[in-house]
Amino acid sequence: MMQTDIQIIELSAGVKSASTRIYIGRRDYLLSDAIIDSVPKEIQDRWDTMVDACAPGDAGKSTETWLGGDTPRKVIVGVLPEECSRHNSPARPHAISGLLKRVVPPVGETAVILALEEAAHAVAAANAVARALPVFNRKTSQSEESRRVNIVLIADDEKDIDADRIEILIEATRFSARLVDMPASELHTEAFTDLAREAAANLGTDISVLEGESLAHAGLGGIWGRRECCVWWRDGDVKLWRVCECGV
Repeated sequence: MMQTDIQIIELSAGVKSASTRIYIGRRDYLLSDAIIDSVPKEIQDRWDTMVDACAPGDAGKSTETWLGGDTPRKVIVGVLPEECSRHNSPARPHAISGLLKRVVPPVGETAVILALEEAAHAVAAANAVARALPVFNRKTSQSEESRRVNIVLIADDEKDIDADRIEILIEATRFSARLVDMPASELHTEAFTDLAREAAANLGTDISVLEGESLAHAGLGGIWGRRECCVWWRDGDVKLWRVCECGV
């Protein structure tokens, strides 16, 4: 299973060692001086052409180019929808996730530069990156290698962004998605309890686990000792149902 590490980092550090740069934002801000100044000089003269080549529609659109040098580097631009559809908030997280699922390389180090119109969009946009890069994946085509994704947040209104808080939210988002994605054959009750204990230990707190007969003592007999079953029979063309409780 491929391991993906995500961190939020400053622009200069985030793109320095990245073999792939992905710029994501709406057209007007991608064409602003603040973003163009961060684009590699080799492609600044054709940046406008790259951005305008993308017709974002409702899901966003991307295009890419390669840089020369001893180590090939790729630059990708993803243009977000202009309109907010029923799937998207003003931060366009749905489109951000969709774009990244298609373009993030399976190995190596990638810098994702999120060109935000407002600093208030940072939480939604960064969590959209987390959604696109889940912790749990059992696809057989996935590489066993690890990859790193550095998120760079640039806001047009230049307001402060609490990167430490957002990193915690990203970790929580990916952990929650892991619980949802894992099949019951792996996330059975014992495994879930172990994860809960681990999470509690990381937070420096305690948890109480009710299992076995302790469920009955806590008044949770519906879980421990009884179950509902449905019995049906047919009376002519009418199907009748009766709900009963059976002891186990």
